[in-house]
Amino acid sequence: MMLRHGSLLLIVAVSLASCLPFGLPSLPNLPNVPDLPVGPSLSIPSLPAVVPEIPGVTGGGILAGVPSAGGSGNQDLQNRINKLEAVLKLQENILMVGDKIIATSGKEVDFATSKSTCKELGGQIVTPMNEAENIAVMQLAKKFNRYPYIGFQEGVVPGQFNTLNGVPATYTRWRKGEPSGKGTESCVEMYTDGQWNDKACNQNRLTICEL
Repeated sequence: MMLRHGSLLLIVAVSLASCLPFGLPSLPNLPNVPDLPVGPSLSIPSLPAVVPEIPGVTGGGILAGVPSAGGSGNQDLQNRINKLEAVLKLQENILMVGDKIIATSGKEVDFATSKSTCKELGGQIVTPMNEAENIAVMQLAKKFNRYPYIGFQEGVVPGQFNTLNGVPATYTRWRKGEPSGKGTESCVEMYTDGQWNDKACNQNRLTICEL
């Protein structure tokens, strides 16, 4: 974990340095430091072999409460870090709804490209499952003034739309008269007012992922 974070910090530092128009400034030459006079050696008192207990902390002193490797707390932390790293790639266009992170790159591509982009980040195309999530997606749509794809596709039965896992949609916000494609428009876009419309999957729409 520490090695991974160190590598990330190195990458960020190099990236920031490359953004400077004149590069990093060179350091001035430092004057020679004269040798210090040799004196009697200093003796350092030895530390106690056992770290004393801290009042109020039990079961391990200073490291009490730190999850051990492989523990559930450690795994939860790793999962959270993975999500945050993915979000950073999306230029901080982020909303939090419940346990979902909803984020966009601001780019418009077709449905297949949106799907693969979100998958590479460890998520999927945003799939509103309730009113709060739908409002969050609508806010990003309004911000960019673009219609995004959302994570539903038409099933075998024309007019019946399922999540990307093949589960029939239990929450919908269809505009009046939609869906109307009857097998010719197999994807779903969201208007900037939060209502849905079925749409051909080869059209370019705003990419919004959920992580």
